[in-house]
Amino acid sequence: MNLKKFIFNKMTLIAFILAVLYQVFMLGIYLSGYKYTATHMDNSTIVYVNQDGAAGKKLVNSLSSGMNFKSKHVKTVKAGEQALKDHDAVLVINVPKHYSENLAAGKKAHFNFYVNSAGDQISSKTGDSVASGLTDKVNKAITSKKMMATLSSTMLAAAKPQIDAQVQAAVSADPTLSTDSAKFAATQQQITQQFTQKIDKQAKSMAELNNVSSSMTDINTKSTNMNKLMAPMMVGLAGFVAAMTCSSILFSSFTKEAKRKGKNKWKAFWGLEIIYLGVSAAAAIASSLMVVLINGIAPLMALQLFGISFTLTFASFQLLNVTNLLFGALSMIVNIPLVLVQAISSGSVMSVPVMLPFYRFVRQILPVPSAWQLNMDVLFGTNTSTNPGLHLVMIGVISLAISLILVFVKFRKSAPEPALATEAEESPSFF
Repeated sequence: MNLKKFIFNKMTLIAFILAVLYQVFMLGIYLSGYKYTATHMDNSTIVYVNQDGAAGKKLVNSLSSGMNFKSKHVKTVKAGEQALKDHDAVLVINVPKHYSENLAAGKKAHFNFYVNSAGDQISSKTGDSVASGLTDKVNKAITSKKMMATLSSTMLAAAKPQIDAQVQAAVSADPTLSTDSAKFAATQQQITQQFTQKIDKQAKSMAELNNVSSSMTDINTKSTNMNKLMAPMMVGLAGFVAAMTCSSILFSSFTKEAKRKGKNKWKAFWGLEIIYLGVSAAAAIASSLMVVLINGIAPLMALQLFGISFTLTFASFQLLNVTNLLFGALSMIVNIPLVLVQAISSGSVMSVPVMLPFYRFVRQILPVPSAWQLNMDVLFGTNTSTNPGLHLVMIGVISLAISLILVFVKFRKSAPEPALATEAEESPSFF
């Protein structure tokens, strides 16, 4: 063996290039994604559900203005929970009925917080963190001039029926008030001022108390063990990697056959598609069984996971056909980043609003994000209002259509047969 030739050959060079590119791709994709998210958490949304009328609205506006997050206002807790299921929010804050009345009466006022642990890791931690600190923040904020004014105004509004009752009692005691508007206004102002002074003292004393409490509700009722939380993304990613590995092996045989005899390209292409169907079914069975064995899911869930995984893997094959046809032997340099991008943009690690804009774009044309959401719906019952199944099918159909066009254009003519070629020298047929 010639050691020099063994070391300094084309395959060695390719190995060096791939090793370097993998570091660039993996670290570049992951670290840049996390860096962007860390500095753009203000793109996340907190949903507010005010059920305490005009008085509660003042409080909600005061809270939202002090938060470094986007705000969304909905009318019902159910709508807020749906925002959590759709991964459009990190936290729902509910101001219930009689919140302001309880504060005005010196009773305990109560917030309701809602989070979803069956979502991306960053949003789940953010929601927990904000909720755990918000109650103390509100209690402390009551001492501020702005919150004191808001609290006094809220309590004064709640005391309006009592003020009106005292004014009417004053009119009954002195009938001339009903005919003397100036005297009536002075009496009304005096009574209102007495209530205002009383309420201001009451608000000040309340500032020294923790009159605001809260409860936390996780709308996810399933287990949050790491093996179960990661399953939706890992199942999807495994299907794509399986398709990428198999297509890199199978596609070279198709290319040889299509180039050798252009008229056989369609026979070879549809033969390749049949193989893809078989591989997709085998991969889906394997992934579903693994989740059953490790996570102990029910048979019906396993059957649903099989359907999702099969669709994902077959759609991935169609997408990878496009990259293989476009880039040939260099397609691996494109396909590896596709795997890494989907790992971080699937929705398992971070929510869409805090992703790099490029990741938000490419996830629309990649299959794993849709499969992740479908798997979440099956394993955690999230019931999103979107239609990820249709999106996954459309990726496969559109990719297949593009592949058909590329095959037609790329393999229109047969390659010339070598003049002295023997039967032993001919490339093996695809069939």
